[in-house]
Amino acid sequence: MSEFLEKLKNKVTYYIHKQVNDDDANAYAEEQKQKVTESNPGSKKDYTEALEETPNTTGGISISRIFSQIWSHTVYFIKNQFYIILAVFLASFVANDMMMYPSGMRFVAFLFILSVCISSVSIGYLLGLFYFGKNLYEKYINSELEDSNDPAYQRYFPKIFAFLPLTTKQYESGLANFLLYPFRYCKDDGEEHTEGQPMETEILNKIMKGYTACLNESYPTIERLKKQSFFPEREKEYKKFMDELHKINPKPKPAIEEPPLETPEPSAPNEKIVPLPPTIDEQTKRNATKAAEKIAANENAAKKVANEKIAKEREAYIAEKIVEKQQARVNATKIPSTIQENAQDREELGKEFNSLPK
Repeated sequence: MSEFLEKLKNKVTYYIHKQVNDDDANAYAEEQKQKVTESNPGSKKDYTEALEETPNTTGGISISRIFSQIWSHTVYFIKNQFYIILAVFLASFVANDMMMYPSGMRFVAFLFILSVCISSVSIGYLLGLFYFGKNLYEKYINSELEDSNDPAYQRYFPKIFAFLPLTTKQYESGLANFLLYPFRYCKDDGEEHTEGQPMETEILNKIMKGYTACLNESYPTIERLKKQSFFPEREKEYKKFMDELHKINPKPKPAIEEPPLETPEPSAPNEKIVPLPPTIDEQTKRNATKAAEKIAANENAAKKVANEKIAKEREAYIAEKIVEKQQARVNATKIPSTIQENAQDREELGKEFNSLPK
């Protein structure tokens, strides 16, 4: 059996060799190679001679090729890695620009903008130009102001509270706070900060107040809606939502064990300590204190009612006058009022109301 397999192997090998090796084909290939060599005599040069004739080289290394490689890698970085970094920053800008919405919407917006920018380069560059224009416009509008903390400063470019602002909670564990640092905003609450620089909570409160004022101004019929039965309940729910949206959870402090209070022991097991009745002077002082507290409480209640009444009159006055101002501005410029102009009108009307005789 082994001899048969050996013969079969030799037969197959001979057949393959005969089919592959053709003398005429080999001769034709050699003839074509010789023609190419004769038509291009430069290919016969030695490798060392070719290196000597290579321009812009040092020790056989092409300087121009090195710079070409550096340029190609730079272009690759700009087209790929740099654009990914730009897309991440744009998504962060959008998330910080949506502080008036819940953290879930900020997270979804971050992922959506990131995916859109990565999938479409043109949209990413357009969004980048949009925020670049907002930054330039903000600097142009506030060019006369020396300090960005001025109350008249108008903010168009989003304030960067965090890389992805999702929570304000602080933990006892330093590792948890370190891991959540890119996602935690209002980090300076309750901590020391540079004198004259507002805390993040103050900037955030200013943004939220401006958003609420613009939201109210966007409904010209809000005064009529206030008369509806459902409005007070909805307004209460909205205020509760806005108060809890950026609720600051202070950093938990370690519990301090207080010594137990010492209770005095009676002198005898069955003896009861009976306090002495107050004297006439002590009772008179107590009655006078209670009467003074009652009078102060009544005065505070009356002041509260008066302040609430003034606040309602002030809002009604502003709502009435701001419509006139907006209509006058439209008639004069044919352009609707912007959010910043409405906020400025509200501030001016508030000062005007305060100056009116009571």
